[in-house]
Amino acid sequence: DWWWPPSGVDIVPGNPSSSDVVNITLSGLWYDSCIPNASAISVVDNDIYFDAVLSYQPGVGCDLAITPWQLTEQVGPLEVGNYSLYARLIDEWGFPGPYTLMTEFSVRPSADIDITYRVDFLDYALLAEAWMSEPNDDNWDAACDISEPKDNIIDGRDLGMLGGNWLESMPGVTYEIEQCDMPGGASGVLEELRFTVWVEGDYIYFEDMMVANCCPERLWLEMVTGDNLIIIYEREYTPSGCWCICDWPVTARFGPFEAGVYTVEVYEDHGGFIGSTTVEIGGG
Repeated sequence: DWWWPPSGVDIVPGNPSSSDVVNITLSGLWYDSCIPNASAISVVDNDIYFDAVLSYQPGVGCDLAITPWQLTEQVGPLEVGNYSLYARLIDEWGFPGPYTLMTEFSVRPSADIDITYRVDFLDYALLAEAWMSEPNDDNWDAACDISEPKDNIIDGRDLGMLGGNWLESMPGVTYEIEQCDMPGGASGVLEELRFTVWVEGDYIYFEDMMVANCCPERLWLEMVTGDNLIIIYEREYTPSGCWCICDWPVTARFGPFEAGVYTVEVYEDHGGFIGSTTVEIGGG
């Protein structure tokens, strides 16, 4: 049914840190006016469960009109790690449906100022540039206000936070999806290996022409890792109004990773397995 699972998921802030409260919003269209109107959320280890509820008494009249809906819940601060977000619908009689995986995201160390998923000299350099600054100063950088709670000055409390996170790291993903390359149709690239990967330092860089629906806000990348295997998923939702195909140039950076040889597998939602390759990190 097109009205479930939700057609939209929004996580704010993007690339959250371990000091952030995270706002998670689900949205979509409903087949009548009795839309999901209540919600609850829970966190179990690295899984987040979002319940959307039809909180109506049986027999309530509903207008037969397609109606947008939106629900927001807060979690966190969350510990550093990779998280999976699941959602389910609970109907007006209290019967829950199955959970559906909506997206995955990473929570980085709170002192990861430059969003590389590692706290190192690059973060220290940014903190030094903003040292002793306050809002409206020329060298003020709000990203460097990492003390808990934030106090609108970059000083020893922020330096202490950076020291406490020093050299903490985790594999994460940052990506950019550019404008549609071929509006109204996809090229259907059929090369044996459609995507490109390469290594710079401890990071894997990725380029592809993502073939997906024509709504950019419904596209994203995910990564799953384990035992020297890196799986990249090109994800999409296809709600009403997005049933058209387009080519999207996508670039991404994954990491940091420890030294070793890794297998990289890439999958897309509508076509499944795209291809695989191997890369070596720290090979000199």
